[in-house]
Amino acid sequence: MNLHIHDRIIPKDDLIEWATKANNESQPEHIREIALSILEWYDDKETISLFTSGSTGLPKQIKHSKKSMRASAEKTIAYFDVSPGSTSLLCMPVRYIAGKMMLIRSLVGDLDLVCRRPSSHPMDDIDIPIDFAAMTPMQMMGVLEPKSHIDRLDKVILGGGPVSDDLQERLAGLPIHVWQTYGMTETITHIAARKLNDQKHVQAYEALPGVFFATSHDRLVIHADHLDESPIVTTDVVSLLDETHFLWKGRADHVINSGGVKLHPELIEPKIARVLDQRFYLKGEPDPSLGERLVLIIEGEPWPEQEQQRFIQSLRNSMDRYESPKRLVFREVFDITPTGKVRRT
Repeated sequence: MNLHIHDRIIPKDDLIEWATKANNESQPEHIREIALSILEWYDDKETISLFTSGSTGLPKQIKHSKKSMRASAEKTIAYFDVSPGSTSLLCMPVRYIAGKMMLIRSLVGDLDLVCRRPSSHPMDDIDIPIDFAAMTPMQMMGVLEPKSHIDRLDKVILGGGPVSDDLQERLAGLPIHVWQTYGMTETITHIAARKLNDQKHVQAYEALPGVFFATSHDRLVIHADHLDESPIVTTDVVSLLDETHFLWKGRADHVINSGGVKLHPELIEPKIARVLDQRFYLKGEPDPSLGERLVLIIEGEPWPEQEQQRFIQSLRNSMDRYESPKRLVFREVFDITPTGKVRRT
């Protein structure tokens, strides 16, 4: 792996020497993290400690063996057909699993890794073709804003947040290949993917090699031959199509039982996103007759009461009656996890 950092190329044989020198406080934070991760990968320890994102609770520490992480990287390289010598892009913090695994894939697959400081416009100032990149949906939107760098991308995997209907529509017909991935720190990042910009939009996630699915009370159960501990019972509610395909519905811990109707916020929120350009999420609150009622939490200053009622009525007119929120709640600033996800408090 050759490492491209700013205007410098570090040859594969010089990586350890470079990382040893760059792992100091005089370097920018993202450079130090890359250097530390390279040294960590090549040290004598058999495991690496990672932290979960904290989107459904406090972040917790997880240890994975380097053997498992290598196997995960090899699965990704094989599934997305990435060849040795291809150019990959690291544009996410390597202190978290998505960025760390992009670095490890490049080391394992002998990919030339282009490193950029994490930002919402990861392709700015990149003047070489990128064969394989991992981004958040927000970063993909940043790439699409001018569309001036699309022709430099080939394959992109998206993770770390929901893909909006607007993003899916903007990806349609572009001359690149984009997948949404499913995974978590416990599975050493993604173990399934779905293509976003085929001629026929794919809804189902497909397992990577060596991964098989089952369900327990509608929750996804993951069997993976590369993991030290398997199976993993998740909190994700799915419709299982077969042992290698599923449709994702949402998180079990987000399900709202309103009058006996189970509502999955993650399925309803894309409909609201079409007409609301502020950050928001749905949650349930106690209701004496329904048990729980659906509430729309919006980031920002409260709207005038009449405007709130008009908006609620417009949602009722355009959505299923069970899916429309009963009231709006405004919060000045949302609580955000270190990986940029909104905590649904």
